[in-house]
Amino acid sequence: GYSSYTNPGFAHAVVPVPPNKIGVMMGTAGKNFRDIVKITKVTTLEKDEDAKIITIVGPAPGVDAAKEALEELAAQGYSKITHPSWMTAELPMNSDVVPAIIGKKGANIQRITKATHTRITTPKNGSNTCIVVGDEKNVKLAIEMLQKTIEEQNAPKEPEPTPPEWQGVQEHNEEDLWN
Repeated sequence: GYSSYTNPGFAHAVVPVPPNKIGVMMGTAGKNFRDIVKITKVTTLEKDEDAKIITIVGPAPGVDAAKEALEELAAQGYSKITHPSWMTAELPMNSDVVPAIIGKKGANIQRITKATHTRITTPKNGSNTCIVVGDEKNVKLAIEMLQKTIEEQNAPKEPEPTPPEWQGVQEHNEEDLWN
């Protein structure tokens, strides 16, 4: 705890943890918490036993900044403090190309996310926007890869070649076959 008498200018805030968001808020092995403490100079940043509340104590401006960073992490998976070069980009797309973006068993989207170290959310529930999150240069690369996949999906398809065993067979009307 702290006392405003012994620590003038200190503040206290409580941030509720949305369901399934404690991991992204804390970061791998607590990295986001450590970065927030280091940059904001707060003295306490800890979760309760149930991981439903995060308590912040420290200088008032630091508490405000830490609270904002935690809320950003919960909402979008990154914050200006923990991921300063990250951004979110939106790519409009028709729902008919989403299966091509995802690929068989998720192969296409996994290939793009692994190559670019980004998070990609495909359109859902009537949306026509794909969301790409990550480092700015990687987001741009992911969008280029997504656009290429979309172009390939929309490209006119070449007709399948006639198999050799069917070459030379004439087309017939169904009536001709029965007369």
